Amino acid sequence: MSILKSILGGRKIDQRDTNRLIFDLAEHGNRPADLQELYRRLPSMELFGKVSDANFPFDDGARHVVRPGEILKLQSASIPGGHCLVQFFTNRTDPRLRPRYIGILSRDACEMVLKMDGFDGLMLCNPSDSWIALLKPELERLLRRELA
Repeated sequence: MSILKSILGGRKIDQRDTNRLIFDLAEHGNRPADLQELYRRLPSMELFGKVSDANFPFDDGARHVVRPGEILKLQSASIPGGHCLVQFFTNRTDPRLRPRYIGILSRDACEMVLKMDGFDGLMLCNPSDSWIALLKPELERLLRRELA
């Protein structure tokens, strides 16, 4: 069967872990095949955000729906070009998340960032200090297509 797939052009399964994929995206300028692989993985990805301030108790890494009157501030980062992005990490064990962090599904993260004034999108960071930016127009497109 694998011989037939190679002859007929069957799609090869990408063996890279997500951290390597983000490194490749950052290093090689968002190659279309790398972006497609990221988009394919996004629906099942859990992201993690460092909490800089919260006025309610929560368990690290736990999901929580912010209610009226509750304040949750996540770490942000500015990138060249002046964009301010909400920073998310792909690995729960990333030491930059300590001492307090949340876990969030990628779809929920995109929806949340789109509702936040003063931010231009989100940043996905791997443990090796590589990152990629997804600006709000791209988040809207992802929610209509890959994350629908």
